[in-house]
Amino acid sequence: MAKRAAATGRLPTTEGNRPTQPWTVTVALVLLGIVVVTLLAAAAHSIEATIRVQRLLPQVAKATGATQSQMAQERIINAAIGLALTAVQGLVAAVLAALAVWVQRGHQTARIMLVAVAGLLSTCCSWGAGIAGRSTSESSESLFVEELARLTVATQPSWVSALELPSRAVGIVLPLVALALLLMPPSNRFFRQQRAVTLPPARNLPMTDGIK
Repeated sequence: MAKRAAATGRLPTTEGNRPTQPWTVTVALVLLGIVVVTLLAAAAHSIEATIRVQRLLPQVAKATGATQSQMAQERIINAAIGLALTAVQGLVAAVLAALAVWVQRGHQTARIMLVAVAGLLSTCCSWGAGIAGRSTSESSESLFVEELARLTVATQPSWVSALELPSRAVGIVLPLVALALLLMPPSNRFFRQQRAVTLPPARNLPMTDGIK
């Protein structure tokens, strides 16, 4: 078998010959695991914030003299945004986790997809942070919406407020670091060797003395 492997240039598909996972891939997967946990925590917070805003709506409408139609409209908008945000955060976390498992097993296609998703996630988080900052400083909403936003922030737990900036940094920085690690030379060698190991063995062809 060893002679056949040398002749064909392929490594035999045995567990003992599988390449060792380099530190670059290991660290990248750990960082992406932190991102997945952060996304799941953000999804849970989105659900909690949506429920909290729904409970605040009657109180804010009464204090600001908003009409029932205004309150109903804001209730629908808040629920739609909350559900959409939760769904996106949960979906991205699931995709990252699934791709990370495949990358850990040495799948080259999964690495390419994971690099693309990590880059897109970092870009979206950066864009979202910029939009949030502008909307906070340039808000020109009605008194009803402004009071609702104020109370939403005021009733938010202090530890959640303290974690907002670090969680945004996690979503922006860690995917970029993981992306860079997955593209480093040790990672490239690992996936090339893994592909060579998983190639199918050469098919045994019948030996003939010659054509008669």
